[in-house]
Amino acid sequence: VGQPINITNLTTGGTTYYWNFCSGNANNDPGGTNIGNPGGILHVPTYLTLVQQNNDHFLFISCQGVGVIRYYLGGSFANNPISWTILGNFGILDYYEEGIQVKNDNGQWYGFVSSNTTLVRLNFGNSLWNTPTALNLGPFTGLNMLHDLVVLKEGSTWLAFGPCEFGNNLVRFNFGASLNNIPQLTDLGNLGGLNHPCSINALKENTLWYFLITNETNSLTRISFGTSLLNTPTGQNLGDPGGFNIPVGLTSVRDCETTSGYWGNHINPGQLGKFIFQGGIGGTITGEVLGTIGNLNAPHSFSELIRQNDTLYTYISNSSVSTLTRLTFPPCTNASIPSSTNFNPPQFSYNFPGIYNVRL
Repeated sequence: VGQPINITNLTTGGTTYYWNFCSGNANNDPGGTNIGNPGGILHVPTYLTLVQQNNDHFLFISCQGVGVIRYYLGGSFANNPISWTILGNFGILDYYEEGIQVKNDNGQWYGFVSSNTTLVRLNFGNSLWNTPTALNLGPFTGLNMLHDLVVLKEGSTWLAFGPCEFGNNLVRFNFGASLNNIPQLTDLGNLGGLNHPCSINALKENTLWYFLITNETNSLTRISFGTSLLNTPTGQNLGDPGGFNIPVGLTSVRDCETTSGYWGNHINPGQLGKFIFQGGIGGTITGEVLGTIGNLNAPHSFSELIRQNDTLYTYISNSSVSTLTRLTFPPCTNASIPSSTNFNPPQFSYNFPGIYNVRL
C-alpha cells in the first residue's frame, strides 16, 4: 500500500495511448439505471447493439412491429439518448424483428437484422447518420425464427451466426471478403442440446473460438469451433448455472483473465444473473441471481459489453414494458491517479490492499 509503481511502455506503432489503473471490472457486480422509453417510440424492443463512429455513439434497437430505431447518445455510451429516429421496417422486415448488428467494412456501414425466416441488410453508406436502404438477402432454407445475430471477421472473411428458436439449430452465413456480398448459408444443426435458443455471444480464448447460447428452457449451450469459425463445431449443454428462469438475454466478456457474463430472466419483475467460468471458458461454470437491478421487467436481451475509458457499459431491453436499462461497471477509487494519456504513465500507487487491473 502506497508503494510507488513505475511503468515503462515498450509498445510501438501507436498514435494515442490510454492507461487506466483502477478500471471497471466485469467480474464486479454492476449498478443499473432504467432510462425509460426515450422519445416514447419503443414498442416491444428486442435486440440492441452499441456502435461508435468517430466521437458519435449510437444505440440501434429492433422493435417488433416498428422495425429499427436509431438512438444518438452523443459523446459517450454513459449518456441518455439525445435524439432518436424510427428507421422503420423498410417494407421488408417481418413483425418479429430480433437480432441486430452494425459493422463497418472498408469505410462502409452495414446493419443486419434477423427477420424470422430471412436476414435483412441495411446499407448506411459512409455514415451512420444516413438513412439506410434495405435488401432482403434471402429467402433461406433452414431458418425458423432466426433469433439473435453475431457478425464477425476472421482474417479476410466476414461471417454471421444465429440460433433459430423454433428450428433449434445454429446457422452460419459466409459473406466472403465483403459484407456487401450475398452470403452462403450453412445449417450447423442442433448442437449442445439447443432447445428454444435465444441469445448468442462469441468469445475467443487462447486462439480458440467459443459461442455461448441461452436456451429459453433454462439451460446454457457452449459451442466450440477450435481455431477457426469455418470449422465444424461441437456443442455441450451446460445446464442451469444457477437460477435460470426463462433466460433470454446474455452478455459475456473476458476481463482480468476471467470469463464472466450476465443473463436476464424474462419474468416480471426481471432478474439479473451472473456467471463465471472457473479455469477458462472451457472449464466449469457457476452462477447466481443478483436480483432486480435497474427496474428490469421481462428483460429480453443485452447489447455488447463495451469498455469506454475506465467504465464498462451494456444496455438491456425490457420488452414487455418497452423501456431500457443501462448497466454500469464503474472504476474503483483506490489508485493515486485513475488514468493517463501519456506514452509512459506517471508514477502511481494504491491506498488499499487488493487485486487491480492495469490496462493500456
